[in-house]
Amino acid sequence: MTKVAGIDWAPVNIPFERRMQTLAVIHFFAGFILMPIFCAIIPIYILLYTSYWWTVLVYALWFYYDKDTSRKGSRPKDWMRHARIWKHFANYFPITLVKTAELSPEKNYIMGSHPHGILSIAVFANTCTEGTNFSKTFPGIKPSLLTLVGQFWFPFRREYTMIH
Repeated sequence: MTKVAGIDWAPVNIPFERRMQTLAVIHFFAGFILMPIFCAIIPIYILLYTSYWWTVLVYALWFYYDKDTSRKGSRPKDWMRHARIWKHFANYFPITLVKTAELSPEKNYIMGSHPHGILSIAVFANTCTEGTNFSKTFPGIKPSLLTLVGQFWFPFRREYTMIH
């Protein structure tokens, strides 16, 4: 710790890997805690105080047209699942995926996680991302995370959530 003007500052020599892990966690928290707040406030601002009010209406039409997609498996993207940020995210805690049984890719499975906590960080890292190498650990099995419908009520965040 460096002390300047009576304040303890974080050390300058923190390894780059640890800084990347911290940024990945900040990204997660921003996306799942701060983003809903902004995604609720910004459309109201645009609608009431700018000349771009029509963009909110266009998105509202899209939102209505696409309302059932989250119930039908969403739109997961491999590039998002395999993004390097999720390796950093899983390594921050650290989160590991432990295989205790062989699972046939010919069958469907329901896996529960209890207690999972408020943010379900380990469940997210294991099933929504490749941060813990799910597809290598369980080849042929396509994971899908069940979550509260309220996760899909926030404009724009809904789209971000559905690509995981």
